[in-house]
Amino acid sequence: MNSFYRPLSLTIVDFLGTLLPGVIWLALVSTAVNLASGSNPASSTTPMTAVSKAFLIFNDGGAVHLMGLLVLAFVCGMLPRTVAMSWTEFLARGISLILLGKRSSYSQLVFPYNGLFNSTPLFREVESIIKLHSNLDVKELPGNGAFSYCKRFLKVTSLELCEESERREAEVRMTGSLILASIVSVLLSLAALLEGLNFVELLRWSGISVGLGLLFVSAFRRKRMKEVEYVYLNTVVASAAKKFAGSTSYGVRS
Repeated sequence: MNSFYRPLSLTIVDFLGTLLPGVIWLALVSTAVNLASGSNPASSTTPMTAVSKAFLIFNDGGAVHLMGLLVLAFVCGMLPRTVAMSWTEFLARGISLILLGKRSSYSQLVFPYNGLFNSTPLFREVESIIKLHSNLDVKELPGNGAFSYCKRFLKVTSLELCEESERREAEVRMTGSLILASIVSVLLSLAALLEGLNFVELLRWSGISVGLGLLFVSAFRRKRMKEVEYVYLNTVVASAAKKFAGSTSYGVRS
């Protein structure tokens, strides 16, 4: 695979996966600044009022102001990406432990979910592929073991399957960023309460934030598990395609 080539569709997905959470983060940053400055009453300092002000700025300034807002939103979306995965993994694991309790082992909750996948026929096939191509045991691999190997295997064997895997990862990162945004939104609502936000508005603001946060946590764990599963599946497909291509070229030469 050409390391300098990045499919346009994947670039678009990655861009939107940063921009869309970034719009929410920009609204939260604006809300936090207004609360800290005390320039506006708490009753009119919410993420929704920040979004409304952004629309007013767009109406007044047109395309130039819109581009400025989009750039700020993209920057705000980029910053949480560095911590989104680790923090969200920790949060999702804690919630799963509370909900599942003794019905789930720790290894089934920690990425890349070895307790769920290591006993499956799919993973046994992955182990044999790793042994075939590297002569290494899965336990000898650094990082996330088989998952890390498979990601790199796809990069050098199949552009299409690697693109699919990276698209799934981009979706997971976007979901993780939205979870962190939900937590920050709840904290800001409590800060606004201390500044004089009325209780009804607090319930509306924090209720929406908590509800969306739980929804995103559920989606994050599901998407993360699918990401691992399809990386393994794509590795098996890529290896089979490589064998088939090799046998076909051998047959032609013969």
